[in-house]
Amino acid sequence: MLGVGIIGCGGISNGHARGWNANGDRAKVVAVADVVDEAAQTRAAQVGGAKTYADFNDLLQDPNVDAVDICLPHHVHKAAAVAAANAKKHILIEKPLCLTMDEAKEIEAAVTANGVTLMCAHNQVFMESVQQMKPRIEDGLVGDVYWIHSADCFLSRPFIRTGSAALASHAPGSWRAKREFMGGGELIDTGYHPTYRLLYLAGAKALTVSAVLTNHRLPQLDGEDTAQVLVTFDNGATGQILSSWAMNLPSGYMIHVVGDRGTLSAGAGRLEFKANGMDQPAVRELEVPDTFTREIEHFIGCLENGETPVQSLADGIATLRLIRGAYQSAEEQRIVQLDTV
Repeated sequence: MLGVGIIGCGGISNGHARGWNANGDRAKVVAVADVVDEAAQTRAAQVGGAKTYADFNDLLQDPNVDAVDICLPHHVHKAAAVAAANAKKHILIEKPLCLTMDEAKEIEAAVTANGVTLMCAHNQVFMESVQQMKPRIEDGLVGDVYWIHSADCFLSRPFIRTGSAALASHAPGSWRAKREFMGGGELIDTGYHPTYRLLYLAGAKALTVSAVLTNHRLPQLDGEDTAQVLVTFDNGATGQILSSWAMNLPSGYMIHVVGDRGTLSAGAGRLEFKANGMDQPAVRELEVPDTFTREIEHFIGCLENGETPVQSLADGIATLRLIRGAYQSAEEQRIVQLDTV
């Protein structure tokens, strides 16, 4: 039985705890850590009882903890991941991996030196639609891919221009409102999802990135509330990311993959293929699984079998590099070569 420690007991850890509970025959959350005792107690109760710590460094000394699940605010990811690796604990880490490429190098060095497994918690890779799209793209259903569009947009409530009644997680003075803690704005937060989905489905090396970052409805943020990003790949394909806290998804689909034979489109519970010349698309309705449960099941299996996770440290670094390149592009108003980021 894998002993797990959850580090950070805020909102996102609720989904993670639910995922660990669903895999309770193979893993058990035995410890949680948070500087807010009430949050730690709530999460400990959710997992059926766990030891609580105020300092994650104390949790890392717990001999019953084999792996940690890092659910902290962005700016604490690097310190927690490095400390966990040095304590010989395997790591599941929420997005983003960290804030900068220098921090990513520190994490990579610690993970490599200590021989632990790090999996990036890119839960939307485990959406049924994404899992069904991937092999169809690789099997050539759409032919040679030349455009992939990946979007994640929603209108958080109640967006008013003063920001005085903004959603608590985006409220003035909250850590998400401050660039130094976030690492940017919406793109490095919710925008991380369509970014890693794009890279996963493209299956190619991203070469260049250009971006337009804007703030339409959340003036209390230091950073953007909307991101539009264009990517080129080494196989000739292009990718486009649209992510926003200021608008709902413009169409019913989160993903479009266009090739010389047709188009695949997908939402959370629907997959559509329209071959060139078809009057009507072929549509498949899909289950909508708990992606946190799926990603944690995969992480456990990787530890049991000594396998590399489908979203490894390398995938986390590639996602972060693309996003940091997008920020550089927007700031300098130019196309950025990703091998220089």
